[in-house]
Amino acid sequence: MTMSMKALLIETCTERPVIALSIDDTIHTSYLPEGHKSSSLLMPALQKLLKQYSVQPHELDLIAVGSGPGSYTGIRVGVAVAKVLSYTHKIPLVSISSLYGLIPDHDGPYAAFIDARIGGAYFILAERKGETINYLTDPDVADINTLKQLLIDVPTFVTPASEQLQKRFEGIDADWKWIETAPNPTQLLHIAKQKHAAGDFSIDGSVDILYLRKTQAEIEREAKENPIV
Repeated sequence: MTMSMKALLIETCTERPVIALSIDDTIHTSYLPEGHKSSSLLMPALQKLLKQYSVQPHELDLIAVGSGPGSYTGIRVGVAVAKVLSYTHKIPLVSISSLYGLIPDHDGPYAAFIDARIGGAYFILAERKGETINYLTDPDVADINTLKQLLIDVPTFVTPASEQLQKRFEGIDADWKWIETAPNPTQLLHIAKQKHAAGDFSIDGSVDILYLRKTQAEIEREAKENPIV
């Protein structure tokens, strides 16, 4: 039985950022514009969502935040906002890998992916049976060649951005179905409430960030902004 509470989700790690507010098990969702430029839009979107449903920040019972893997900037922005809210109002804070929220729209085994660029891909193996998701592995990272062999019999791949990953998986005879979707807020909030009930949370704003790596574009941009003299 799911515990009734006011819970806020902040998930900005992937190209498809989402925030959600759970009130008495009814989830109200707001999707931010796609891409990794949501930093300036996050706080106004959060304020709008809370105001729309007449919830003050201090009334929240739980804050859940996506802790990666994903964009260095996206992770940092979402986690920073969640930490401030948690620390300021002494609200329990739960961190969740974004991979747990990438789920297909049909039953069966699947692999969820987030691109690690030159590092390969972050992934998790799972199986959907109705509304139940059984996770078969923990989040991990592997090079593409290893993944091609490991996942050859997995029928469905789920990712927030499939174009580049699909190109990297070319050259192998496998009938994979690709699904491009945002992390599912209902699933992430479900896991967050389970972790909260088990005492797996912080009240000092601490978060274990997963795979905090900068993309090449972010590295190059920071180099231009902070040249070595």
